Amino acid sequence: MTVSKKILLTALGCFLFAATGNFCGGEVTQTSPSGRAVKVDEQGVMRWRDTGEEVALFGVNYCVTSGYTYRAIGYAGVSHQEAIDQDVAHFARMGFDAIRLCFWGDWQACDKEGNLIDNEHLRLLDYVIYKAKQRGIYVLVTPMILYSPQWPEPEGQNKSKGISKFYKKAQMSTDAAAIKAQQNYLRQLMEHVNRYTYVAYKDEPGILIFEMVNEPANAPTKEQTIEYINALAKAVRDTGCKKPLFYNCSQTKWRPYMEALRESSVEGVSFNWYPTGLMNGFSLPGNYLPLVDDYPQMHEPLLASKAKIVYEFDIPDVAGSHMYPAAARTFRTGGVQWATMFSYDPLALAYCNTEYQTHYANLVYSPNKAVSLMIAAEAFRRLPRGKSYGSYPQNTRFGPFRVSYEQDLSEMVTEQVMMYSNDTNAMGPEPQKLERIIGCGSSAVVDYEGTGCYFVEKLEKGVWRLEVYPDAVWVNDPYGKPRLDREVSRILWRKWSMQVNLPDLGPDFAVEAVNEGNSYKARARDGRFSITPGVYILKHREIGDKGWDGSSPFGALTLGEFIAPRKEDKPTVVIHEPYPEALAGRKLRIDARVVSTDVPKRVTLHVRRTGWRRSATYQMQRQKNYRYVGEIPAKQVKAGLLEYAIAVESKDETRTFPANVRGEPSDWDFPVVRLWETLVVAEDAPVVLFDARRDRYRVIFADRWHPVRYRKEFVPGQTPASLAVRVEVPDFKAEPHDVSFRHMFGHKLDARRAGLSGFDTLKVRVRAIGEATSGVEIALLENDRSAWTTKAALSTEWQDVRIPLAELRAGEVAVMPRDFPRIFAYWEKPPAVRGGKGDHLNLEELAGLQVSLGKRLFENEGDGPFGVEIESILLEKANPQ
Repeated sequence: MTVSKKILLTALGCFLFAATGNFCGGEVTQTSPSGRAVKVDEQGVMRWRDTGEEVALFGVNYCVTSGYTYRAIGYAGVSHQEAIDQDVAHFARMGFDAIRLCFWGDWQACDKEGNLIDNEHLRLLDYVIYKAKQRGIYVLVTPMILYSPQWPEPEGQNKSKGISKFYKKAQMSTDAAAIKAQQNYLRQLMEHVNRYTYVAYKDEPGILIFEMVNEPANAPTKEQTIEYINALAKAVRDTGCKKPLFYNCSQTKWRPYMEALRESSVEGVSFNWYPTGLMNGFSLPGNYLPLVDDYPQMHEPLLASKAKIVYEFDIPDVAGSHMYPAAARTFRTGGVQWATMFSYDPLALAYCNTEYQTHYANLVYSPNKAVSLMIAAEAFRRLPRGKSYGSYPQNTRFGPFRVSYEQDLSEMVTEQVMMYSNDTNAMGPEPQKLERIIGCGSSAVVDYEGTGCYFVEKLEKGVWRLEVYPDAVWVNDPYGKPRLDREVSRILWRKWSMQVNLPDLGPDFAVEAVNEGNSYKARARDGRFSITPGVYILKHREIGDKGWDGSSPFGALTLGEFIAPRKEDKPTVVIHEPYPEALAGRKLRIDARVVSTDVPKRVTLHVRRTGWRRSATYQMQRQKNYRYVGEIPAKQVKAGLLEYAIAVESKDETRTFPANVRGEPSDWDFPVVRLWETLVVAEDAPVVLFDARRDRYRVIFADRWHPVRYRKEFVPGQTPASLAVRVEVPDFKAEPHDVSFRHMFGHKLDARRAGLSGFDTLKVRVRAIGEATSGVEIALLENDRSAWTTKAALSTEWQDVRIPLAELRAGEVAVMPRDFPRIFAYWEKPPAVRGGKGDHLNLEELAGLQVSLGKRLFENEGDGPFGVEIESILLEKANPQ
């Protein structure tokens, strides 16, 4: 038969998901629903009951049934059931075989006594379990969350009537009435019959395990803790439920608590991990791979007999696509058998990331991160439990996997599979054996200009399925303050060139669309063809004329399932961050993303120096997808303030940015508007590493859980026009006797890096607050997280403290931002291996700075209070030419 979108093919269960019964696309069939049971053996290993093999499942948290996400889906005007259909289909497409369902039933699906209320929240929980089961995805249900479902909206609007409305979190593990209500609720939930699967939760094969309560408050004693855990477990067991039960062990390192977990009746313990803290408020620059080397608590001997899962994890506020496989590696080293990232953004809300601003993951709206998650899933399933891979940077390669901070890359390469989250030069050892390619960007096999992800999967010899998702371009920082009307990622349906180099396709294969509403057909030339988002069959030219019988060993699916946001025309935006400083007499490269529905007719760079009446105009050239580059000649880059704008000419009009006004600066009537600006300085001019006024929104402070209380604010500096960051500490009696803050440079230094090697002095404009503060520690940080520290003596008067860089020594600094929960030691040691970078500060690798104030720095600081104000930190030359 010939390929047609009217024909149902049986060859689409591409083996990416064959082991777990998940599917790549098409309408769901009932051939491989999730239906296997598990047990935990005496060694604390979770095994499939039917085969005895170890369990290893990976996926995401999904919160659409209750809490804020439930309300936000309604605000977006989307049917909750439709949202679930879309997202669960994407989970299967991404190869996930696990989802954790956070259910605020303790607030929204029961009364004060714990009587279950059969409402819309419970119906949607039933529905998600049903859809996940169809797709071969196992479910972990956490039926009590404790935290208010009202966040981030005002608590006064909370109309919940459940148990947790009437008891504080600490009472839930100690108050007899609260415990009785929780038992009642759990019993009734276990007996509840899913209206779609017709099976009670206690027997539902799609529910693999239960985590009875999310992040409980610790009871005061070990005995009370055991009593509470066992009371909840008994309520579940009394219904006849035989599924493994898990209880949280990440809320404290208190040894009696670990002993209580060991002696309790639950089969497993659950961990969470946020190595970069929570709610930093912006995308964090810097290398965080060294932070995920190890999770020591997973190796706790007291927990050796318990199965281990990670109920929540993420690398919060990190925009890169290189972290997830490294976290999966560490979980497997720690013996973890289930891991679910928190939290997946529903397709209906991913454009604005209002669910949890510190997390961001969606197949369509954050494709690079999504592919990184897919690779993490593969790593989690393939890597052996308990094996160690060493420390950074040696552990960036593990099995067939690789992660790279420098390339922002997660990668998997085997004979059959290539997966990559960004451009790569990697190639499988035997290209003719490749059967699956999943990626973003380009590789030796697929050259693609778009920004969305794609799947190229072999159905049989000479026949492949290609699935291409729309472009996603981030137009605002997804980790900034969220609003439903603040777009962070824009979807565009551009036509791009793609080249596929696969031996069994040949250079002139046929391309034919099969998704609904797509009638595209083409013939490749030298493997290259034009493509828009959708699903396509690629066929060797000889097969193209003969047709294809659709036979496959991988399961029964329809061909053309494709879920993506509809195409929309939106106003053009230009995304650009100017350099704070550039060097006089050197050409200046201006890099911007021009985000428009269609390719612009023309993009021009308009440059002027302060006081100029007219601007100089330069053409900007498109480099790849939405990236444009313009170059200001060296002769125009003179000392002083350089101002510039970017004009974009479309088919209808020309608009100039950043002001987003009609026309361009060369027009006689162009208005006076805000322009981008860069300060051009001489090569010997000091390099501004930190300026309190300029950088005040990009400072990482100790979080709200820091044991040492402190106050921070930005106040007038030495001159009225300047600001200084002010940190005050009443005392340092609490461990760790320190308060630190950090600033990471990102790309801000790029225009000055070429000349950094000649700088030899650090200048800090600073003063102490109060006589007790005798000094402060300054550290310069490199990309590998090496820290080079020095101590500076202070007075209460403003002064410029100059420190020769030669005096800086490798040292420990506070881990910032602090992880949650507190897994790491407070002081981060220098890397054991420097990768050939030597035992001295390398300015070319300069990534950030840190300031520390605390008792460990100086012997005679009295009792406080303590404080410091810092206006600026610069690099300068002791003897400029």
